[in-house]
Amino acid sequence: MKLQSLKINNNNFSGSLPGAIGNLAGLQILLDVSNNNLSGVLLQQVGKVDMLEFLNLSHNQFSGSIPSSFSSMTSLSTLDVSYNDLEGPVPTTQLLQNASASWFLPNKGLCGNLSGLPPCYSTPVAGDHKWKILGLLLPIVLVVGFGIVVATVIIIMLSHNKRKPQENVAAEGRDLFSVWNFDGRLAFDDIVRATEDFDDKYIIGTGGHGKVYKAQFQGGQLVAVKKLHQTEEELEDERRFRSEMEILSQIRQRSIVKMYGFCAHPAYKFLVYDYIEQGSLHRTLENEELAKEFDRQKRIVLANDVAQAISYLHHECSPPIIHRDITSNNILLDTTFKAFVSDFATTRILKPDSSNWSALAGTYGYIAPGTY
Repeated sequence: MKLQSLKINNNNFSGSLPGAIGNLAGLQILLDVSNNNLSGVLLQQVGKVDMLEFLNLSHNQFSGSIPSSFSSMTSLSTLDVSYNDLEGPVPTTQLLQNASASWFLPNKGLCGNLSGLPPCYSTPVAGDHKWKILGLLLPIVLVVGFGIVVATVIIIMLSHNKRKPQENVAAEGRDLFSVWNFDGRLAFDDIVRATEDFDDKYIIGTGGHGKVYKAQFQGGQLVAVKKLHQTEEELEDERRFRSEMEILSQIRQRSIVKMYGFCAHPAYKFLVYDYIEQGSLHRTLENEELAKEFDRQKRIVLANDVAQAISYLHHECSPPIIHRDITSNNILLDTTFKAFVSDFATTRILKPDSSNWSALAGTYGYIAPGTY
């Protein structure tokens, strides 16, 4: 009997990945060692499993480069090496030409021809001495430059406070804009402009807590913007909303839709998410053709991914996070039926050693029985 799948993810295994895995010639479907503490370089022998379809090495501490032998894995359709310390070029196989950049990010310095990854450049050998000199001078220049910037900022702040001693008090009630994209420069005005001041023609979904808009920026980047209905409870607890959103924007889990940031403003309150193409699970199940394509195996994978996302929020985040509204409308699917938990509008951060009572939240029919 030949071993066709090997799944040892979500353990606490350490050490390196043995090259003997390359001797498992019958391994054809899945090799998943994600979410462990494995380290060291990836050996060329791993690429000998040339019939493998799914290889998941994510959430470990692998270093070095991706072995060139991976290019000979002609059956490989999924290669996830995200959340490691890898660098160098990604393998160029025909099946990975349309791969998602999320399979390779974040890492120390992977490059390639995929959208979202920097291109690979070769460094001339003749310039090594020059780069060594620059490497010695660069830290000195950065320290001096940083000192000048800090001194300038301090001088400006001191002079500003002298002219307007009461400005800090007045600033407490002002607008808060904390919105980012990949390079950290996405502005509030860009979102308003992309949605034409939240025009209804950009609405792609409506729920009990707000409306979701599709926004496309000049560079082609797509995001989903959830504009929240403002309630009296939220208006009275603005500081809590800001602190919780800042925590949520730092969540990084493969089955949780990425939240780039948020905006808290007297006129607008919205969350900015990664745009997931196919829409909600509810919409997929209502579409007869999509529902047939969404077969039993895909549904089992979805249930497992959602369970892992919830477990991550409850047990791996500190402080723990509760979603409070897991419904088919809040589970999004991409074009490969990969699931992403979304909509953190009702989320609460649990505070240890204190009461965590809150108002009833969630969707009727999904809330735990006995709470309404």
